[in-house]
Amino acid sequence: MNGTSNFATGVKFGIAAGITYILLLVLRYMFFGVNPLSLGVVAFLSYLVLVVFFVVAANYRKKELGGYADIKQLFQTIFIVILIAEVCYSLFNYIYLTVIDPTYIERFIQNTEEWMEKMKLPEAQMEEMRTKLSGQKQTSFSTVMLGFCQAIIIDSIVGLIVAFVMKKQRPASDFDNIKI
Repeated sequence: MNGTSNFATGVKFGIAAGITYILLLVLRYMFFGVNPLSLGVVAFLSYLVLVVFFVVAANYRKKELGGYADIKQLFQTIFIVILIAEVCYSLFNYIYLTVIDPTYIERFIQNTEEWMEKMKLPEAQMEEMRTKLSGQKQTSFSTVMLGFCQAIIIDSIVGLIVAFVMKKQRPASDFDNIKI
């Protein structure tokens, strides 16, 4: 068994996931922020990449532990990945929307309204979408923190599922050979 801790493994994969998440966010804003459909598809694919990091980190940790790990051991590593990746994502998102490109949200709302008109959506549906979009105009730190907390909760649920699926208990015969 390797002396590496859940923390060290989580930090390593968390930093990699955070950097990847930021790069995907830059691509999303630069090339796919034209309409809500393309933005949504790319956001979903970006999230799948994050989930792959959860799986890879859990698998790596399980190998460090000799091929066996329980849910707690795997989830601790995944949770560290989650924290680091979401901190990177939230900080970059805040900086991008307030410093790098503060007009992005306005342009996105305008592009979305044009897209809705082209799609000939019913007026009631367009008004509902406008209301939702106007709520997204806020890029205050508290709004970013709320998004961060929501992401931690959702990611943790996904991370628990990954840990549950990837757990592998030591066979009972292995416990017989352990000296106490």
